[in-house]
Amino acid sequence: MFFACKALYQVRKHMNRKTFDELTESLHQALEYERGNRTDLRTTRVMKYKGYKAIVTFDENANIFHGEVINIRDVITFQGRALEELKRVFADSVEDYLAFCKDREEEPAELM
Repeated sequence: MFFACKALYQVRKHMNRKTFDELTESLHQALEYERGNRTDLRTTRVMKYKGYKAIVTFDENANIFHGEVINIRDVITFQGRALEELKRVFADSVEDYLAFCKDREEEPAELM
């Protein structure tokens, strides 16, 4: 899968942004499935906030949603039990990340 990721990023310049985003999303879903973190690809959803994209999966055993921002090199994760809570904690996590970067006088990681 690593080589598939590398190849996908190398050909990005030859495709439009929407196509690249769709391929990237599919690849991330496949990676989670391969790692055993997911058993059903249909349970994955994408959320967006201020240009940050997160893949959200539902853990049936814990009865909780887990989210991870996928279009930056830094790691931003969040979790919630209901949709409204998930939206709020996603936005809060991104805002916390931006505040952390500002406090350290660093630029946030570039969105991919």
